[in-house]
Amino acid sequence: MNIIITGASKGIGKAIAAEFAAAGNTILLCSRGEKSLYD
Repeated sequence: MNIIITGASKGIGKAIAAEFAAAGNTILLCSRGEKSLYD
């Protein structure tokens, strides 16, 4: 499944992204700051 997640650098968005990635989904992450996506 392909999934787009906004607000993916912290909080609920980050947790949701981790769960979908662990389940083997393809995810596209969006955040206000690129650096925070790598932390």
